[in-house]
Amino acid sequence: MFFKRLFSTVILLAIFSCIIFGEKMFGTPLVSKIAFLIFGGFLSYFVPYETCNMLKQAGKPVFGKLISSLILLTFLAGYAAFFYHNHETVFSVIAIQIAVYLIIILFLALPWLFLLFIIGKEGGLERIFNSIGVGFLFIPPFFLLESIYFIEGVNVFLFFILGTKIGDIGAYVFGTLSNKLLPGGNHKMIPSISPGKSWEGAAGGMLASVVFAVSLFGWAFPEVQYGIWLPIVLGIVLFIFGAAGDLAESCIKRVCKIKDSGHTLPGIGGVFDLVDSLLLNSVIFSVFLCFVK
Repeated sequence: MFFKRLFSTVILLAIFSCIIFGEKMFGTPLVSKIAFLIFGGFLSYFVPYETCNMLKQAGKPVFGKLISSLILLTFLAGYAAFFYHNHETVFSVIAIQIAVYLIIILFLALPWLFLLFIIGKEGGLERIFNSIGVGFLFIPPFFLLESIYFIEGVNVFLFFILGTKIGDIGAYVFGTLSNKLLPGGNHKMIPSISPGKSWEGAAGGMLASVVFAVSLFGWAFPEVQYGIWLPIVLGIVLFIFGAAGDLAESCIKRVCKIKDSGHTLPGIGGVFDLVDSLLLNSVIFSVFLCFVK
């Protein structure tokens, strides 16, 4: 188990390092963009696929492979549109148009077309609406992750990832320590959803997010005029909604009566467990960018 976990961790870190530092290491931005394509494509297929498997275990029929493939296709279409958005050649304009039309068709037209094939299929209507629900749950966050990376740049993208994950790590560390040091253990937040989360951990995670945001806000947003309150509020918001995304996935797992979202990553577990806090935060962070840019 240790070697499987180590192998998965090394691979993930290598790909993520190429996303962030690929241009500096190899002298071309293409390396970073290819790494982002691999990593984003992997996530956009396996996160919904794991979710569909959880729903199946809970007795909820769903077109798992089909909807996961469509979400991946939407991600690839968005990737093509963002990749060529700064180019002015005839090919780039055509690529952007095709990508936009494909996203519109996948996101808006296909749910209606699916309804044409439910007659005579047992549980067909429930299966289609469950699949549509999965699509609407994941297509916007992955599209927004692409927009943060391509439009805002690597620094902002890294700030977003670290700002979210540091809150997770801080909550885990403070929660674990408080449970060991306090008489009778720490105070649980919502034991019916996530038994491990505590108020002490939440306070520590929020503090870690705020310290991070205050320390690196100027590096990520050098052109933004701001006072001390803006990064403080951002740190608090990133932690709260990151934790909410984590709890939302925990709710799904509770309903489905499973511990991990899947076993896609050897030795680590599910991909959804890895990025749950990022998906909701991608929406919140994108709204924040609309006000500060």
